[in-house]
Amino acid sequence: MILATSWSPIGLTANTINIDITTHLGDQQSYVEGDSIEFLINLSQDAYVLILYIDAAGNIIQILPNRLVTNNFVTAGLYINIPEQSAPFKFTVSAPFGRETVWAYASKLPFPELSGKLLDNELKQLNLKLPKIKSILDLYFKKKKGTFSSSSLIIETTATTQ
Repeated sequence: MILATSWSPIGLTANTINIDITTHLGDQQSYVEGDSIEFLINLSQDAYVLILYIDAAGNIIQILPNRLVTNNFVTAGLYINIPEQSAPFKFTVSAPFGRETVWAYASKLPFPELSGKLLDNELKQLNLKLPKIKSILDLYFKKKKGTFSSSSLIIETTATTQ
């Protein structure tokens, strides 16, 4: 079941970008082992996006941009599917089960490169924890005199019941 959807901009300005995140089944859905999940993201303004996925074990995977999709500029008003139909990865619910989170960040400026290990599916597993990532983004955009907005979607995954 989706527990919460929220957005919180860094600095309230006229350039705040609203980010809407949901799943292909809408809100308040339950996900069990073997289910596939697609996330849908919509922005109030054209912007660059950074999409991170935190699994139940705390691993942080950078979904967008990735090695195959380097253009992470998104047009406002259009829902983008993550993953796209042609993506070499899918989100299939498997162990470990529990709370998982998708974070979406949006900015008028491109995002900095985050360090991590390239996975077989062309995504990157970051070697940073979320507070450090947020600190890096805050510092980067402060230096660039820019802002970014963020939104998260929390889902719960469970094992198949018999």
